[in-house]
Amino acid sequence: MTTLSFSPLLPWLVVIPFLVICLGFSTYAVFRRMRGAIPRFLTFLIAGIWLLNPISHRIAYKPGASDVYVVLDESPSMQMAHRQAEARAALEKIRNAAGQESGLNLKIIHATDSGSEGTTLFTDLQNAVTDPRRFAGAIFITDGMVHDAPPRLPRIFAADTGRGPRPLNVVLTGKKEETDRQIMVLEAPTYGIVGKDASIVIKVIDHGSTEKHKAQVSLQAGHAAPQHVTVETGHAETLKVPVKAAGDMPVVIQVSPLQGEMTTANNIETLHINGIRERLKVLLVSGAPNPGERVWRRLLRSDPAVDLVHFTILRAPEQDDGTSTDEMALVVFPTQALFEKKIDQFDLIILDGFKTMGLLPDAYMENIARFVQGGGGLLLLTGPEFLEDGSLKDTPLAQILPATAEAHGVMDRKFVPQLTPLGQRHPVVNGLPPHWGPWYRALNVAPASVKGDVVMKGPDENPSSSSARRERDASPCCFPIRSGSGPVGRGRRPAGATPAPAGPLVDEGASPRSGTTFGPDLREPARHHPAQSATANRRACRGDTA
Repeated sequence: MTTLSFSPLLPWLVVIPFLVICLGFSTYAVFRRMRGAIPRFLTFLIAGIWLLNPISHRIAYKPGASDVYVVLDESPSMQMAHRQAEARAALEKIRNAAGQESGLNLKIIHATDSGSEGTTLFTDLQNAVTDPRRFAGAIFITDGMVHDAPPRLPRIFAADTGRGPRPLNVVLTGKKEETDRQIMVLEAPTYGIVGKDASIVIKVIDHGSTEKHKAQVSLQAGHAAPQHVTVETGHAETLKVPVKAAGDMPVVIQVSPLQGEMTTANNIETLHINGIRERLKVLLVSGAPNPGERVWRRLLRSDPAVDLVHFTILRAPEQDDGTSTDEMALVVFPTQALFEKKIDQFDLIILDGFKTMGLLPDAYMENIARFVQGGGGLLLLTGPEFLEDGSLKDTPLAQILPATAEAHGVMDRKFVPQLTPLGQRHPVVNGLPPHWGPWYRALNVAPASVKGDVVMKGPDENPSSSSARRERDASPCCFPIRSGSGPVGRGRRPAGATPAPAGPLVDEGASPRSGTTFGPDLREPARHHPAQSATANRRACRGDTA
């Protein structure tokens, strides 16, 4: 291609007036037929061309290097059957063909599965193209399972000046006659009410087959025996899952394989349903009458969503004043019913100033520890008695406590606990008011014994509250040093069975809606235990224990 341009020897402001004057004189001379008009005209014309300095350009194009991108699908679906071998063979042929073309650069993109977004070949290609001007096209080697395919090709494939649209070629692996069965969970609840059924909607799809088949679906919830249901492929089916206990419940749904299918990896689905109770059931056991138990009792009873069972121990087993059992107004502490048979019915256990005093053997303490490890809640409200020999720290509960105190660790001073930066975000304590009254007693926590995250600090930067998790399904374990420790979470049934020991006499508090939560089966005979005076017993049973 040849083009003509001018590069005047003098500025245009000089050349143009000169040419205009020359043209005017020449035209006048020719019109008047003056002698030498034609030679003057030719002279002026040559001078004008010389001043304009015309230049002839010839443009020559030389092909430059072009980039061709090969996107190799390496998602999990490409690992099935012979697809990966076919992909490698296709890539090798493309490399050999590209090597015979001069000026062609072949670039390989390895596209893996991007998690929740699936296989994103187009996104990976656009991220890899650095110079769109050199982009000459792309080749996809895939099984067709692409999750980011746009309705139109991206702009890098569009035509531009001097170039047409770039091509996109796809090499599909696999065969048309391949079949595969897949189970899909269309709807599944995150939570389920204990004692009721949760509904799960599934659909079984036979890819590559237009016929309807009957498939056997196996459903197993937790450790229960699996259920077997016959469903028709291509139709949504609703399965009922009984929620029998609080806490995390894994659910496994598996469908029978299709004859000749490529893989059975997608024949199974796993999900989790969190069993919750309609009401929070709390067991509060006070080791002795104290002003604090009334505060806790009023606090818990003020919430209509809480079912409270409260026992106050008024006399230890070794105390015996000779009172006849017929004159007692107390009940025996039902240790076996609370800490073995029905412990899984509670969501939270609060031990307020509780001393072992031989009341609970280690087997029951282990039941409480397993209850916490399974997701149950435990709150210890304690004081200096926590440092005495034989206290709760010397029982199997020690394995779940997030911290312990030193032997001489009682600090009696006025202080206001402060939330740590982590505590300001922690769900257990972040709702506390910014300004509250002072505290007057703290336990000196052994720094080496802290197993959780410190969320509150007391005097001398001593940890005043720490949080930890006991098991993967357990909720945070909070250890307020002034009051006690405890994770608040979901309950499970602990294993183990031990005979009931002789228990102390207690005052049985009322739940918010009725006298007790469990009814008369929690009461054990009192005739085998020493009694107290009738006057003291009746006064205590009215609830005026503070």
